[in-house]
Amino acid sequence: MAMLISKFHRLIQSRLLWGAFLVIIVFSFVIWGTKMPGSSRRDREERAEGLFNGKPVSPEEFRQAYFNSRLAVGLMTGRPPMPGAETEKALRKAAWQRIAEVYKAQELGLPRTTDAEVIATIQHQPIFQAEGRFDERRFATFVRNGLAELGVNEVQFEDYLREEMLLEKLRLVVASTLLIPPSDAQTTVASVSDQFRVEYAVIAPDTNAGARVTIKEAQALYNRDPKTFTVPEKVRVQYVEFPFSNYVASATASADEALNYYNEHMDRFTRMVSITNPPPFGATNAAPTISQRSDQIPFEQVTNTIYAALKNAAARTHAEDVASEFVGSLSPDRHGKALTFAQAAAKYGQAVHVAGPFADGEPVAGLEDVTAFNRTAFALGTNTDERFSDVIKGPTSALVLHLDARLPARVPPFAEVAPRALEEARTEAKAAAQEAKANQLRAALLKASPTQPFGVTTMTLTGTVLALRSSTNEYAETLLRAATTRNAGELCEVLRAYDGNLLVARVAERKRAEAATINSLLPQVQASLQHQRARALDETYAAYLLKAAKLEDRRDKPNEEAGTPARAMPPRNAVPADVL
Repeated sequence: MAMLISKFHRLIQSRLLWGAFLVIIVFSFVIWGTKMPGSSRRDREERAEGLFNGKPVSPEEFRQAYFNSRLAVGLMTGRPPMPGAETEKALRKAAWQRIAEVYKAQELGLPRTTDAEVIATIQHQPIFQAEGRFDERRFATFVRNGLAELGVNEVQFEDYLREEMLLEKLRLVVASTLLIPPSDAQTTVASVSDQFRVEYAVIAPDTNAGARVTIKEAQALYNRDPKTFTVPEKVRVQYVEFPFSNYVASATASADEALNYYNEHMDRFTRMVSITNPPPFGATNAAPTISQRSDQIPFEQVTNTIYAALKNAAARTHAEDVASEFVGSLSPDRHGKALTFAQAAAKYGQAVHVAGPFADGEPVAGLEDVTAFNRTAFALGTNTDERFSDVIKGPTSALVLHLDARLPARVPPFAEVAPRALEEARTEAKAAAQEAKANQLRAALLKASPTQPFGVTTMTLTGTVLALRSSTNEYAETLLRAATTRNAGELCEVLRAYDGNLLVARVAERKRAEAATINSLLPQVQASLQHQRARALDETYAAYLLKAAKLEDRRDKPNEEAGTPARAMPPRNAVPADVL
């Protein structure tokens, strides 16, 4: 045994042995850390958001395109896009189109947008200018308020602009291939500059026909398709309200907070003042001129307004915090026990209100933000932890909802909806009699000469489309839309007006405008047609690029191994092309 121990000591002290161990370990790490040929591409393809021309598009690249597409919508509408499946689908489509257009711009070798171009574009935007010059304060306010609301910082906005300007260069290249035939422009000019005289008769609904409808006819209407009378799914909810006004008295604001608020919202504290400018030097008999200038209101003059705004904001935050605590009290504890909605309301000293039953999209009386209330109510589930909502942040209060009952959709018996069926049958009878009368008059006019009187009371609309756009005639738009495609003496189809009346119209006269008028309008119309068709072409071209690249969107493919949809795109907070 002693000999074995001695040999073992000599063995572990051998440098050769430890050197061999070191070589084996290093070699193992090298082998383990070295990727086999093709593994890098497989990794990229597995992580890819999709394949474009057979090449993987990384999640990072797609997220950037998605971010920019979302930002474009936010800048155009002034608020982030509303969440939802349709919005998500539209944003993904826009993101892929953006990627396709960026690839095409790079393929064509279009010059990348420089920092100088981005700066120049920002400085030339009217919203960032004061008295014809770039105003840094206006841009800072836009970044601090407008972009912040969209969850975007200045760098991200500039990156978006840089890419948008590159895409605008591509759109200009595509638009340059458009050719507007002179005949198209001339036809459009004629439709707005020709002189029209339109004769028309107004056919009102036949009230007598509606009065003759019986309950049997109403029953027949119901029996034709009872499902049209389906009562939609409805919910009844309980809710508690935390008015912001209840917390104003306890709200406070410091002098530093007030000064910071003033500095961050200086654009709100300005006023226009009149400036008297002396006549130019050397001018005789010239009167002074008056101009307007935007001046900053001193902090001291708006202190009360600022303190009131800060206290209201603090009260709002306090109310929302209390409402959040209320929601937390409804969650089960570690033993699975939870307060009922009524118990939690009593604990917080809140009255429980009841709303409904109401249908999805149906207004709820007595509430300010009806849309959010209705949408939240229908999102509630029947499980215990799904019956109460998160805090709804309204204009003047915070609310928490609790599902009281969910009533399924049903087809009611005729007796329950007899009044409604009778009213619909009357409406149908009046419309049928009205259409018969209008068609009868039009048929008679078709057989008569173009100059024969209508035989009923008629009215006349005279003028050009441009002039009649401001007409006080309530049917001018409906009549002109039909008349512009007709020649003199031709009858229009029976037209339905906005108020339910039917119009039987004839183009009595149509005179071509003078050549000088037509020539003055042609350049404007040509430019307008070019712009409209360029926008349409841009959409078509982007769709073509995606089709040609055989886009494979992994999001649209099910996960074959798990049998579930592929990973969802996480929501990302993202100046439309019109700003360029």
